[in-house]
Amino acid sequence: MLGCRISIMTFSTTKRRLPTVLLAALALSGAASAQTTAVSSLLPPFVAGDDIISMGNWRANQFTTGSNLIGYDLYSATLQMSVANLNLGNFFVGIYSNSNNILTGDKPGAQMGANLDGSSSPGAAGQYTYLASSIHLDPNTSYWLVEGVTPISFSGYFSDYEIVNPSVTNTWTLTGQSSFSTSNGLSWLGPVTGSISMMSLQMVDVPEPAECGLIAGVVGLAGCVVVRRRKNKARATVN
Repeated sequence: MLGCRISIMTFSTTKRRLPTVLLAALALSGAASAQTTAVSSLLPPFVAGDDIISMGNWRANQFTTGSNLIGYDLYSATLQMSVANLNLGNFFVGIYSNSNNILTGDKPGAQMGANLDGSSSPGAAGQYTYLASSIHLDPNTSYWLVEGVTPISFSGYFSDYEIVNPSVTNTWTLTGQSSFSTSNGLSWLGPVTGSISMMSLQMVDVPEPAECGLIAGVVGLAGCVVVRRRKNKARATVN
């Protein structure tokens, strides 16, 4: 009879602790995957001018990631656009690697993953957000956000820009360098320093090994509690 009471008491204590353990695991996993703004030139909203984005004039804006050991997963990019002159669709946003040339400087290299998902026809003035899918960015690395219009289209859109000195938010940097392509991204002009599209980038930190271990440990502990709860319940039933 005493053994039965002890088993029931242990089961009750485990039952009370289980929600706390599971909530802790969920909180840790959520903290490791929280979406945050990595860098932004949207505020203050000072517009220095706008550049046309068309089939013959793609624009690229350079940014550099922070020092998170495992890197980052890009979540989205937001652009401030002006009124289009030919609103026929086919506008796109993509992320490109950095190609460094000693003679000509940094330029966009190869595209990373697919185009970001968003409005292909930003015809009205305002901010437009484009969602990324499976684009992983390495730490302390330069990349380019490219705005363009796919070939065989006469669409024309205006992307607002401002004069930007290198600025840092959350350890990411907008370098203030932009580049242009008149050949649909086949070649790029040398970088221009001092202006960049008004934009923000949102990212998700990839958990570092220690964080992964901590989360796994808490989830494992929760699993052990569940198993122990079932065993105690079975013993109480038998006794």
